[in-house]
Amino acid sequence: MLAMAAAMLVLIAVLATLQYRWLGRVSDAERERLTTTLRARADAYAKDFDRELALAYMLFQLEPTIAVSTAPAAESLPARLAARHDRWQETARYPKLFASST
Repeated sequence: MLAMAAAMLVLIAVLATLQYRWLGRVSDAERERLTTTLRARADAYAKDFDRELALAYMLFQLEPTIAVSTAPAAESLPARLAARHDRWQETARYPKLFASST
């Protein structure tokens, strides 16, 4: 009976050691998975942000106005910028990235 109790105690100790090691490996794998996911999402966020900034930059580029005496009066700068802003709001993936002052 004593030998059986000692064998059970040794078996419990072995199983506890194995479980501790397995949990350590599972924890390491989970940490690696979370780190990989975090990096991937951070990269995607950075690309989206860069893409949105590039779109805003391109849409807000104003062509130079050349004053020609026969040409009708050009739109005012605020009106042109407002039109560009409206166009950006319509086409942007994240239109609330920049707030308008109006």
